[in-house]
Amino acid sequence: MTTAAATGLAGCSGGGSDADSPANDDTGGTSPGTTAGTGGAGTPNDSPGPNCGRLTGSPTPYDVSDTPYVFGFDYVDSWTVDDPLEGPGGRIQGIASPMVSVDGSTESASVSVGQRFDPLTAAEVDEAVADRTSGDYAVAEVLDEQEFGGETVRFVGFADAALPYYETWLPYGGGDARYYPVTLELRTTIFRLDDDNVARELCVDATVEGIETVRRSLRPNPDSTIDEV
Repeated sequence: MTTAAATGLAGCSGGGSDADSPANDDTGGTSPGTTAGTGGAGTPNDSPGPNCGRLTGSPTPYDVSDTPYVFGFDYVDSWTVDDPLEGPGGRIQGIASPMVSVDGSTESASVSVGQRFDPLTAAEVDEAVADRTSGDYAVAEVLDEQEFGGETVRFVGFADAALPYYETWLPYGGGDARYYPVTLELRTTIFRLDDDNVARELCVDATVEGIETVRRSLRPNPDSTIDEV
């Protein structure tokens, strides 16, 4: 089954490009979010439709000790944490959902959590937000604001995207340039083609909860090793 990719800011007018991804900085391969993962224990159901309940669970903390992540977060405990990809430009952590069956094929979803290592100033963050939310093509929006470390941070994405993609800038440390670019992306192969050969995502609520669990739980990591990078 062909991957139904999330609508991303990368490559769109006003957004970044694939060259801006931490995974393109000698991390040894593509992002864990490039294709959906195959994690999860047990055997998927054999019925035509997926057992979406396999993707649900409770928030559990991700271990950010000894990492350059300036933030901590939770993930759904039925999902599986992949090996991270890290290079001189940043770090990406993939989180794979359990497998489910769709018309006899095993499919899954994944969330990628990426952070670049080069911080921006507050003025540069404002410029980045303005750049992504203006223009004539695929204009993004500030979808949400959230408290982080005593500040209000913005989450930029596309309101009409079936699968969420967020870009934000999280504060850490002192000095002028201290806002680290962070991206959250959801991808899935849990879908079925309709009569017009258009992919219709299945288990949407459960897969979206996979990325929203991460976003809602973002919090400062006081033990970040970012200063050692």
